[in-house]
Amino acid sequence: MKLKYLFVFISAFSLSIFVNADEVDPSSVTSFQDGSPALADEVNANFQVLIDAINGNAAIASENAQRLAALEESSQESNSIAGNTYQLDSIGIINRGDAVNYSGTSNLTSQYTVTFSSNGTFQLSGTENDAELNTDNNELTLIVQNDFVSVSGSYSQNGSNVTTSEEDISFTVSADGNVLIFSEFLYGPFEGVDETESSLVIGIRTN
Repeated sequence: MKLKYLFVFISAFSLSIFVNADEVDPSSVTSFQDGSPALADEVNANFQVLIDAINGNAAIASENAQRLAALEESSQESNSIAGNTYQLDSIGIINRGDAVNYSGTSNLTSQYTVTFSSNGTFQLSGTENDAELNTDNNELTLIVQNDFVSVSGSYSQNGSNVTTSEEDISFTVSADGNVLIFSEFLYGPFEGVDETESSLVIGIRTN
């Protein structure tokens, strides 16, 4: 009799777990009454319903796992810049001077469009604007230049770092590949004049 109650308890509890997953038809399950014998065929049939529900639920879980894995794989971000075009904007300041009678300050802004091809080359074009204010022998001079530039070369990417052949400029790329950034600070003597230079370049993907 204890064995009969054990079968009834296991069947009822297990089916209550999986009935929502596979919508088991209650009419396919045999109910046992107190004092009634638990026939082997009826008990086995109840277990078969349970097995079918478990297998069906496992199949659904496996299918859902495969769909989730495919979705995660397709949604993974790539920071590759190959085939991308960016709008680059830069600002820079250069300070120069000597210990005698010369000092100068330059403010620079630039706007470029750069395309990185999948074959490892790039093409850049845009405008450079430079305003330089100098004091030389007590004379103040302002020089303004606006130039169109076009540059091509090669590049390489290693993770989040992109290095170009043009002046060895190295960009940092965002995880989704949509943003490039480059910053630099230089100082030291240059052609007999002390100089400091700072620059910042930010690129936004446009395609």
